[in-house]
Amino acid sequence: QAESDESGDDDFQDGKKIKKIKLHHNHDGLLPSAGDKSSSDRPAFQPQQIDSLTLLNPGSEIPKSEAFRTGKYKYPVGYCSQQMWKGQKWLNEVIKTTDPLTKMEIPLFRVTNDDGNSRPYKSTVSPSDVWRMVARDKDPDASDVDGIKLFGFDVTRKMVKKWLKQCKHHDQSNKDHATASRSPNHGDGKGNGVSSGTKIILKTSGSRQRGLGRR
Repeated sequence: QAESDESGDDDFQDGKKIKKIKLHHNHDGLLPSAGDKSSSDRPAFQPQQIDSLTLLNPGSEIPKSEAFRTGKYKYPVGYCSQQMWKGQKWLNEVIKTTDPLTKMEIPLFRVTNDDGNSRPYKSTVSPSDVWRMVARDKDPDASDVDGIKLFGFDVTRKMVKKWLKQCKHHDQSNKDHATASRSPNHGDGKGNGVSSGTKIILKTSGSRQRGLGRR
């Protein structure tokens, strides 16, 4: 469950007041997102509360497949939010899966009642499609639901974009550092820099000496 951060470190996103919160526990496989190889060394995301929505994880990537983007919204893999609906807490997730027919990567939208023992609702069509399943099952009299709003894509869009940009920069910095550490110019393993153009003098059995180096 969640509690308010006593520091009172509030902010605003798309005109909505957001509050940083602390979680007593993580949801398995969600923080960081399951299957994300690069998220383990990324800075930890601090969950953000916007009205009745809590953004638990902004996601780790947006695949190139057009299925992960619409004209206005994008669906990051690993995205997870908690929404209040009909007096109960619901978890929204975006998971990467493969279309069995086209073999293309597509998003799987999953919604689960956060009571710890309910079966998840799943759809590869849209956020609204999976939430219509929930509404038909839990409240047949409920009017049509808006999955975009219930997932929180409308109020978290800028926050998610900023986070993914930071993650990309962080991953690139790590990659550049790893490349530099493997460079032949980095050093000789003993703390001494060795240039690729260094001339090395080898002693021979005769009086002559032979110079080896990059010319």
